[in-house]
Amino acid sequence: MVPFLVVLYEWPFVYRYYNINAVGVPSLSFMFWWIGGFSLFAFITTLTREIIKDIEDYEGDHAFGMNTMPVTLGIRDPGLLYQRFC
Repeated sequence: MVPFLVVLYEWPFVYRYYNINAVGVPSLSFMFWWIGGFSLFAFITTLTREIIKDIEDYEGDHAFGMNTMPVTLGIRDPGLLYQRFC
């Protein structure tokens, strides 16, 4: 939903810029692919950060009986998942 809102918000500005500075206006599908790429990057970056933070909080989560990935799977498996993303 958020990438769609970004396209709706940015399209008039991009249209005005390309109308003055370029020969043609980029297609709407180009905008969706461009914003989708940034969204995917943001998602993977945030997921990686959260996995690292989960691993750092292992002792406290284990002491309070929280059911997080490192407590359930052990510290090694989320670390391997992190390595695959990086």
